[in-house]
Amino acid sequence: PGCCLALCSPFPAFGMLDHMLEIAAGLVQSAGSLEEVAGVLSQLKRSVPAPQPGLAVSVGPSHGPRQALDPGFSWPRVDTFPVDASCIDVLGCLQPEAWVQAWEALLFEVPVVLVAENSTLLSRACVLLCSLLHPLRYA
Repeated sequence: PGCCLALCSPFPAFGMLDHMLEIAAGLVQSAGSLEEVAGVLSQLKRSVPAPQPGLAVSVGPSHGPRQALDPGFSWPRVDTFPVDASCIDVLGCLQPEAWVQAWEALLFEVPVVLVAENSTLLSRACVLLCSLLHPLRYA
């Protein structure tokens, strides 16, 4: 949680980010199940625009903003799935280094969904926070 909170300090424009990451840190420390995480995050979603019904997003690895800014670079498409309430069960989880890349991609508005292995409560919360902050690009 401390690492995640530090990530947003150089970007004061994301005022909402600090608050949501604090919530994520609290979830990791107190939540006993993924369902509890989903319950808290679902309350936050009420103030965030919902994804369009039937929207499909590509699932692929993160390569960081440097490659993303390369005009000749294209994100490898691995798979697609509909964005809906079942995403909490469908999505994998981010490794710590991929979580950093997720925020880099978010800042550069890279249209990619980041999915990785190693399921932990923190990484699942981070993935869901990405979807809340940029619901049409992340899930």
